[in-house]
Amino acid sequence: MSHELRTPLNAIIGFSELLVDEKPGQLNPRQKEYLGDVLNSGRHLLQLINDVLDLSKVEAGKMELSPETFCIKKAIEEVCAHRWRDCAKERDPRSTRKSRRNWTG
Repeated sequence: MSHELRTPLNAIIGFSELLVDEKPGQLNPRQKEYLGDVLNSGRHLLQLINDVLDLSKVEAGKMELSPETFCIKKAIEEVCAHRWRDCAKERDPRSTRKSRRNWTG
């Protein structure tokens, strides 16, 4: 199952990286921003898929957990900071769905 999920997603990530690096040609700032969103979303989705697959291995007894101590305050701050950036981006009028439909401007 992991192959069926990861292969197409890795193709999307790889192609997005190619475009962001402007290998086929120059992009305007809006296109770069949107491709960055695609790339970041693809990487995030890949991490979620990997996490789900790891959990299924744990449930099947094929992987053992190794408990670790960590600073909960720091973890919460990192999550909140990431979510705060996402919320700020969503409130930015340049980031609306309507404006994202025009890739040429």
